[in-house]
Amino acid sequence: MNIQIKDYFAPLKVADAQLVSEAEKKKDEIEKLHKEKCQEIERLESEKSKKEKILRNVNDEDVDVSKLTGKIIDLEFQIKNCGSEIESLKRQYENLQTKPKDFLREDLLVSLLKNVYKCSEAVVFENQDDFLASIINGLSINVSNSDSEGCPLECNVQIDANHQMTVKINSGNNHFLKNFRPKSLEWLPIHQPDEISSKASQHPKKEFCAYVLKDSNRLFLSNTKIEWSTHKSKAKEIIKCEYWHNDRDGYHNNKDDFADLAGSWPDLLKEILNSNDEPLDLNKKYEPKSVLNYIKKQVVEMTNPEPSFKACKEQLTSQEIYQKIKADWDAFSGCPWSADIKGRLALLKFYVENGERARFWSTEFDGHYGFRLRTRDHDWIVGTIFILSAEKPATQKTIIQVIKKGEGYEEHGSPIIKLGRMLLRCWHG
Repeated sequence: MNIQIKDYFAPLKVADAQLVSEAEKKKDEIEKLHKEKCQEIERLESEKSKKEKILRNVNDEDVDVSKLTGKIIDLEFQIKNCGSEIESLKRQYENLQTKPKDFLREDLLVSLLKNVYKCSEAVVFENQDDFLASIINGLSINVSNSDSEGCPLECNVQIDANHQMTVKINSGNNHFLKNFRPKSLEWLPIHQPDEISSKASQHPKKEFCAYVLKDSNRLFLSNTKIEWSTHKSKAKEIIKCEYWHNDRDGYHNNKDDFADLAGSWPDLLKEILNSNDEPLDLNKKYEPKSVLNYIKKQVVEMTNPEPSFKACKEQLTSQEIYQKIKADWDAFSGCPWSADIKGRLALLKFYVENGERARFWSTEFDGHYGFRLRTRDHDWIVGTIFILSAEKPATQKTIIQVIKKGEGYEEHGSPIIKLGRMLLRCWHG
């Protein structure tokens, strides 16, 4: 459901008119009461004056004047109360809004949203929970920090182009990033950065958006700080805002913060996230429509209950490793050549085809092995292999897929290939 933003302010104008009308009626009532109280004070003052005159004329000491004195004291008390009531009526009178509000800022905001930001309608939500559930759907979230085993420690929440929040995470011992890469395996091309990107294209919202919450009757904008230009021949300072001039084009460039009329939904999200003193707990149940539950759900989808890379429990001999990867290594020896196979990669394939034997060793992770091969000119080719356990070994007809080209004279410039389930890179050693 949508509403014209000008219609959001319409009830406020009606309410203001009613307030003025009621104030006018109240004004008449106060004026009438004020007149009556002033007349009452005059009457009491007159009566008090008569009593005091009688008291002064009493000469006989045997006459009891206590009743007369008490009456005078009572009259003074009544006069004082009337005076207090008159002061109260004056304050009420001064606080009455008998002049209609001009609504210039509201009209200016509506005009700017329509003409500058092409935003004349606001989406209506029943309450804040429904509102937040809508705007957080598609927030760009990426894990920015993890421990040595791949457990997420922090994530960044990109609220919009100008607002990013860092949320600390308590992942426990049963959440490990699917795309985590230990330092020794950072070269693996099969992994992407730990980021939820499926919905990131939807958010942050590029267009300017407006929302209205029915339960609190609040207006929220993408940004309450608005800039616009007005030709100096038509410029009119109808609000208190900042101006700077561009005399070349003859325009006034203006900016103002309309936070007194609307809220900013990015600021609302930041406020909610800042109010959470504890780290986001991936094992905790949050309210289904809450911001924290959404972030938790997205981060959990990026994890597995087990680490992506299992620690190597034993150091195998070179021959034992060769037996484990024999099909892959022999396929590398016999598979077809291509123009992309060059540099150290070509030299490695040439030597392996001609029967040269590489020496292998285990690393800290299962399926990850290092190797070294002696060349005929007494040099070395060094490299690493990673076996993708979920895939099948290559055959001698499998084509080498060169994922990263390079001559391989240095490690950082080494070529990377994929052959069946084997990923390999090599360089001059």
